[in-house]
Amino acid sequence: MYPYRDGLTALSGSPVKAAVAGLSETDRALLDTVDHVVDLGCGNGAPAAALVPVLPTTCRWLLVEKDEGQLVAARSRLRSMTSQRVDGVCADLTRLPFERLPSGPGLILISHVLYYLPGWQDVLSWLVQKARSSGSALVVVMRSRQSASYQLRACIRTAQGGSEDGMLTAESVQSWLKSHDVPYSAVASAAAVSYDLTGIRMDDPDMVPRACDRHASLYSMLSLLCHTDPAGLDPGPAAALTNVIRRMVHRNRLDLLLDDLILVVSPSSREVPCRTLT
Repeated sequence: MYPYRDGLTALSGSPVKAAVAGLSETDRALLDTVDHVVDLGCGNGAPAAALVPVLPTTCRWLLVEKDEGQLVAARSRLRSMTSQRVDGVCADLTRLPFERLPSGPGLILISHVLYYLPGWQDVLSWLVQKARSSGSALVVVMRSRQSASYQLRACIRTAQGGSEDGMLTAESVQSWLKSHDVPYSAVASAAAVSYDLTGIRMDDPDMVPRACDRHASLYSMLSLLCHTDPAGLDPGPAAALTNVIRRMVHRNRLDLLLDDLILVVSPSSREVPCRTLT
């Protein structure tokens, strides 16, 4: 089960929409020839669904997800939007037989997944080769080091004795692409979620639980951003999380900026200044 997926259903398609909006004219022309889409780690299908309106109506879909419940939801979502074939594979990407991917020009989407793959470099290398050899586009969506997601997760990780150095970010993937001479286009997408904390004392040690009680979605959001149950944290990590959140509160509002960086590798990709879309 993926607890971190529960808070962003409404936002999960935004990065993919931004990626499409940020494509070059040549890449946009490539979309007209896409024969299939492969969504690796598709979750509830929202990112893939964002692509349906801009792809050919004859496009086929392959959804890969290790959570069977999420996969069922994703297939149902896509099938309600297209009359074409929508296949699903319930599999852990660390053990997926990649040779099952379709051949020919397509679009490979891997959105917020590389963090969870111990051998992400090998996976990314394979995907880049697959995109190049088939004339496909590869869209990688990652959180930026500047995002609330990174700051809150880093706070929990270090408070539990870990190191920030092991946390994969979009910037890390950019560095890998550059070091392997892989041309890419970068598009930034930002979405902000705000919570009113009027009446909650910032010096209250139970500030975070009280805020979660007030806003039902905040609990899910923090679970998503921190990859853990905020109510079940030990005292040390809980205090660290509270301190970080206090620094994010301005005039009784908690604003969480969720920055995504979309890296597009395609036959016409070239490194260009990163553009931001909101």
